[in-house]
Amino acid sequence: MSTPEPAICPAPLANHLKPSFTLPPGATDCHAHVFGAREVYGYADNRLYTPPPGVLLKEYLAMLDGIGFSRGVMVHTGVHGTNNQVVLDAMAQTGVRLRAIALLREDVTDTELEALDKAGVRGFRVNRTAKAGLSFDVARKLAERMKDGAAIECYPDSKRDVEALISASAQNAKVAIDRDTVSYLASLLGGDRLTTRSELDKLLLYTHGQERITREDI
Repeated sequence: MSTPEPAICPAPLANHLKPSFTLPPGATDCHAHVFGAREVYGYADNRLYTPPPGVLLKEYLAMLDGIGFSRGVMVHTGVHGTNNQVVLDAMAQTGVRLRAIALLREDVTDTELEALDKAGVRGFRVNRTAKAGLSFDVARKLAERMKDGAAIECYPDSKRDVEALISASAQNAKVAIDRDTVSYLASLLGGDRLTTRSELDKLLLYTHGQERITREDI
């Protein structure tokens, strides 16, 4: 029995309302997904959704022209997995008008990073919602390898990430915490990594000397 296709996501608005004012020179659309034809670029089996018709490069350029944007930044989508050829081809066709944020594999080589940079890629995504997303630890190591720096697009931590951080923090502090307590604590914390670390530091300080953290400690 074949696996059902992920649902088709809503399409962008077909009619673009032109602003009542003229955008300044160099105005840039900073986040857009551009998809490629499935028969050419393929779709990732583990994608979260299927794109609707009419979201190819020509439609994106028409939107930029209609609103008055000089430039655009394409954020590579998990629909095509870590195959960034869609945005690479789009930049090759449009010159300096477009730049891109890539989705990277954990084992990406320095040679591949240099090639992406030369093609116009200016950063990468840390999207923990997408099944192709990198972990924050891997992203930090990748950023350190980029000689000229990079824009790193981060999304809030998922509950899974928060739970992993709680468990690792407890293990480092040599204190036990059961799965139910981890899940409960994660449900109380948001997706901000800095705030989560701060709250965990306070909890570990409060429970210092205990063998186990329980719900009553939270």
